Amino acid sequence: MGTSYEGVLVVAGVGPVRTALAEAGVRAIVAPVGVGRTAILPREGAHNVADVDELGCHLSGTCGFDVLVHSVYDSDLLSLYVYRGGECVHEYHSDTAFLGTAFEDDDGEMKLLSEGVLHDLDDPALPSGPRGAEPDVFAPFGTGDVDLDRLGGLLRG
Repeated sequence: MGTSYEGVLVVAGVGPVRTALAEAGVRAIVAPVGVGRTAILPREGAHNVADVDELGCHLSGTCGFDVLVHSVYDSDLLSLYVYRGGECVHEYHSDTAFLGTAFEDDDGEMKLLSEGVLHDLDDPALPSGPRGAEPDVFAPFGTGDVDLDRLGGLLRG
């Protein structure tokens, strides 16, 4: 069992982000992490999970900020969501093998429903590896010159 956590990176200075969070009644740790970049660690709610998706929608839609939401699940899966204009415009998952839903079928066999397809657990066609590794989508969240080739390599693992 690993660690799971969520956070937010906003392309805006800390002052406007703090104001937006206060107006929305959101309690969080807020810190500047670069020129015009602010990190948010929202207070966790039920099941020790922070609702970062709703926060991404709010900050990008109501406030007009570009927002990058991250979620790490059980130290196995990194998911990144880019929000603009109140919508999630891009998703990245470090390993699609962790995205399926496991269940036991009527015959007592374990199956995995992944991307709408039912698989046996040992099925070689079971999706795996990163999805959404498009460095140009994530470059605006960096500062200075972003090496797209290196960033792409990191996203692809």
